[in-house]
Amino acid sequence: LLAVVGRAVDCDLGDVRVMLAWRYHARWMRVTVPRATALDGRKLIGLASMGCPVDGKSAPTVAVWLAMQEACMAPSLEPAVSMVRPGWTPDYGAFLLGHRAVVGAAIYTPPGPGEEQRAAGYRESGTLDEWRSAIWAKCAHHPIALMLLASMVPPILPILGVTGWTLDVGGASTTGKTTAAGLAASVWGDPDVVCARWPGTWSGVRSMLEQASHVPCILDDTKNVKGQPDLVKAVLYAAAFGRSQTLGQAGGGTQRERTISTVVISTGEAPAVSMCGDAQGATTRVISLRRTPLPPGSKALAKGLEEDAKAIHGTAGPAIVRWLAANRDKWPAIRESYRTFRDGIAAAAADDLEARASAYVAQLHVAAWVAQAALGIEVPMSVITLAMECVREGAGDRDTALAALMWCAAWWDARPGMVAGAERHAREVIGWRYADGRRAWAESQLRRALSEGGYLWQEVLTAWRDRGWLEVQEPGRFSVKVSAAVDESRPRGILWSQKAMDRV
Repeated sequence: LLAVVGRAVDCDLGDVRVMLAWRYHARWMRVTVPRATALDGRKLIGLASMGCPVDGKSAPTVAVWLAMQEACMAPSLEPAVSMVRPGWTPDYGAFLLGHRAVVGAAIYTPPGPGEEQRAAGYRESGTLDEWRSAIWAKCAHHPIALMLLASMVPPILPILGVTGWTLDVGGASTTGKTTAAGLAASVWGDPDVVCARWPGTWSGVRSMLEQASHVPCILDDTKNVKGQPDLVKAVLYAAAFGRSQTLGQAGGGTQRERTISTVVISTGEAPAVSMCGDAQGATTRVISLRRTPLPPGSKALAKGLEEDAKAIHGTAGPAIVRWLAANRDKWPAIRESYRTFRDGIAAAAADDLEARASAYVAQLHVAAWVAQAALGIEVPMSVITLAMECVREGAGDRDTALAALMWCAAWWDARPGMVAGAERHAREVIGWRYADGRRAWAESQLRRALSEGGYLWQEVLTAWRDRGWLEVQEPGRFSVKVSAAVDESRPRGILWSQKAMDRV
């Protein structure tokens, strides 16, 4: 027995899908497939692995049989609204989260097994009251609250008519970044599923961005994409512009693409912005958080929060969506509040780059107001103040060459015993210090310092040379011979100019 039991239309791209059901070993199996699959015997045979009563010989006949069923039942099969990812439907009549419609009526038709597994992570455990007391109350007055608030912004983005951005959380290891990412994920579902590691390929990242529609895209550990600046830049641009790069298709033309409407929360020892070279266009779409998410020495607190998030999750985000759906009359006021916040913050900005990032602070301000109304929580003004401070401090991150210079200066200062002459028998020498204060780096050590900071050494050295921060004697080379007054053997080193030292 094999029957057509329903139809659905993808509300994003308009693709028609067919729901099939069959009996297998006293159990009903049900699956939704593209209509082109159900009516093509060559594709239909793929369902045999699920117990579908079809084989290589009967597949063409079964496909014809299904086509006749659909035609006969068309008047009684009203197409349902189908979605292949979370988020609002175009008319805001429904919001799908994983396999359940939080508001309205919509069905989930996963494009593949990986997406279905990810969608299963948007599940609910515990109650909103438990989430408020076990997680929010303990995080509200620490920098981690900014990550939780950023996680609440995505469902508001289409209401404001704006695209997303990236919260870039970077810093040393064992400072609670991964725990914090899991807590931000707990707003929407199971942290172990909603929070994912940075994929190492563009196709993987693109899929995650498209599937995180109107919910946050949480990517942990930038170490996975070390040495791939183009990939990181593509993510920052896609989140900010609302679409990924256009792809061609066989036979000419371009593929249809789904819009991207999310806030990316990225964590890692190497900040995402430091991995983008001099791509200021990408790094201005970011708020950079450099504080430790939780206070130093709060290992017990972090462990307790991590355990609570695994037990209590997936309640806050849906509550915000339900409040938004029930208060559509307030949407014009929400949009007006956003414009007022944005214009006021931008007017006080130091430059255009800071003004652009200030728009993201305004989104956080609106999200705080919505969260207080929908969740019954108090969002301290210190969270918004912290976001604004991060925007101002991010000016150094946007100037990658300067950020790398300051990183290397701190890296050198942290190793006084490794400077030539400081210790007669030092095992490693990171460089030589001139009498006028200039520093000459051993090339291997400078590469090591830049690598540990997440920088691409060749891009950084080129930028330093162009700004006059390097003493260069030969075209095409970054290194020079160290002065005989500093080292009689005159090894080669990368010598900072006095201009660079003045900047430091």
